[in-house]
Order: sequence, then C-alpha cells, then structure tokens
Amino acid sequence: MDTTIRETWAKAISKGDATVERPPEALYNFWVRKGAVDETCKAPLAKASKEAREQAKEARMERLFEMQERAQEYAMEQQI
Repeated sequence: MDTTIRETWAKAISKGDATVERPPEALYNFWVRKGAVDETCKAPLAKASKEAREQAKEARMERLFEMQERAQEYAMEQQI
C-alpha cells in the first residue's frame, strides 16, 4: 500500500468509518472490482487528491482577487 491509501484509511478510521481490520468501504469496493492491488488502485485516490489540490488553488486565487479588489477600492477612496 502506498502513502495515499494509508492516509485515506487512517482518516476513515478517525471518522469511525473503518478500523485497522476493516478498510473504508470505498477502498474495499474498489479492490473487489479491480482485483489485485496494483498501480491502477491508486488512480481514484490520486484523482481525488488532485481535485482537492485544484479546489484549494482556486480558493487561494479567489482570496487573492478579493484582496486586490479591496486594495483597488482603498486606493480609489484615498484619491477622493
């Protein structure tokens, strides 16, 4: 198991959705559908991780744009 799978499993344990002996249902179902654990098992987790990074990046950009707008508004008020 790679780090992503272990982290996913650990988070599920902390939420009460899994135990050390019982993996999260999503991981278990994926393994049952795909067969043996190999590189393809990482794909759904990697995609979720990538999507989370993209969402975080979008949120940071939105905050940056808001800060720029406030700075521009402040500058306009100072000119008046």
